[in-house]
Amino acid sequence: MTEKEKYYILGLLYADGCSIISPRWKVILKMKDEQIIADVSKVLGANYRKCKEGAFEVSLYGKEKTELWIDLGIVPRKTYLDSPEIFDKIPDEYKRDFVRGLFDGDGCISKRGVLSITGLNKSLLNRVSVWLEKETGKTFHVKNENNAFRLKAGIIKVVDKVIGTLYYIGCIHLFRKKNIFLEIKNNLKPIKGYSFHRSSGRYRITLGSLRETRYFNTELECIEFIKEHVNESTSYRPVIV
Repeated sequence: MTEKEKYYILGLLYADGCSIISPRWKVILKMKDEQIIADVSKVLGANYRKCKEGAFEVSLYGKEKTELWIDLGIVPRKTYLDSPEIFDKIPDEYKRDFVRGLFDGDGCISKRGVLSITGLNKSLLNRVSVWLEKETGKTFHVKNENNAFRLKAGIIKVVDKVIGTLYYIGCIHLFRKKNIFLEIKNNLKPIKGYSFHRSSGRYRITLGSLRETRYFNTELECIEFIKEHVNESTSYRPVIV
């Protein structure tokens, strides 16, 4: 595990993980996205499993492994802490990895370009908002919403800076969320005359001109296929019907 991977996983654990010291020492990360759980489990050298409720979980057992993450800030009952200490202790060169992990766990990016991270630790979110503003030039606000705190800002005008801040070649990340950033960056527009559906976890697009139906695992794969056959220089997004 590299330092970059460690601090990314730290962000994920802060968002969607926990540590337990009794009756057994262990650290647990549980998320609905199998892709990132599979990638993290590979880095950690651990197996993961599918839970009954449909989420995926990877666990580390033993005092030594648990104390590693506790020392970094994944303390028992961390949810109820209001402190920026976990972020302040991270070396500057790895803060982007932690924020990317925190975003992949507790963050959201809408297709209208609104980025948000939700949590109960207001002090931490305030630190992250200051860091994001410094790196991107965009002001982020932290507000109280529905008994939690939300870091939020519209990032369409600075989407290139946000992508460059959070991502780099070879970094571990949640594909699903990065894909939305890429759609925003490409200023995707709908194409008329193409039908686009999602069912059973896959994407289906029917191309009338070709009289055929194709299946894809991601929306971006659909987009690339459409661009190839439309011969337009502009990027497009299929119409969802």
